[in-house]
Amino acid sequence: MARFDGKHFRGKIGNTSYRVCRNQQLVSGASTKTEFLRTEPMDRSSYLFGKVSTLNSYIRMYMSPLVDKFHDGEMLGRLNSSTNLAMNAVFNEEQLTFSFTPDTFNRLAGFEFNIKSRVADVFLAHLAVTYTEGNVSILIPELTISKQIEFPSASTKCRIIFSRTHLDLETGYGQDSELKYISVVKDKKLDLIPAQTVEFTTEPGCLCIIGIGFNFYKDSFIGEVMTNSKEFNPVAILSAHMTNGIHVLPVEGNWASMHNVKGTIATFKSSQ
Repeated sequence: MARFDGKHFRGKIGNTSYRVCRNQQLVSGASTKTEFLRTEPMDRSSYLFGKVSTLNSYIRMYMSPLVDKFHDGEMLGRLNSSTNLAMNAVFNEEQLTFSFTPDTFNRLAGFEFNIKSRVADVFLAHLAVTYTEGNVSILIPELTISKQIEFPSASTKCRIIFSRTHLDLETGYGQDSELKYISVVKDKKLDLIPAQTVEFTTEPGCLCIIGIGFNFYKDSFIGEVMTNSKEFNPVAILSAHMTNGIHVLPVEGNWASMHNVKGTIATFKSSQ
């Protein structure tokens, strides 16, 4: 309770406290907390969001040879949204597991990492991605460079980069991306490039992501200088496919645990 000393109140009445500082009456109210109770649907939603965030952190990490830091500011939100929609469709809320199928992540195909320089605006050709047992092929049609590749000003050379990334969602291991290159030049004498195929091997029971990126170069007194930047860096996902089968982690090879980034995805279950 509060007491009055003839000039000031001291003490507490209800949620109000009275005290004196430097001969001044101070009055303060007790803080009130609203208890927030988590529900099961909220916990499941948080679980799903955690898995989505974790998976996307690995996708970005393994595609960093193409993307580097040259993505747009909204990239992470857009990637989370696309992956969340894909995974929510196969999420078992009762068992907290995922029943993946080969086309679960199809919606990631065509994802642009930098909407300021979209691959769709730079590369005016259609690529066909085909999966067979143990292999993925990217068919590149005949190209007319001057009409189908948009070079930025001052750039005279381009390196088209293809990447293949494996993510084992069952055991929580990822494999370093394998890269393959095609070099082209802005030259009327070399304007036509015949059709060709880029191939990668694939592992069973993994999320296989095929990426494409474009590095442009200009000539200078010190040699070739890359012109890509935060404002211009065309990189996209060509394909995201769950391969059939069960993955057996090799004793040797460039595989690494993915548990160190925002938790683990070792509880993911893929359908057979």
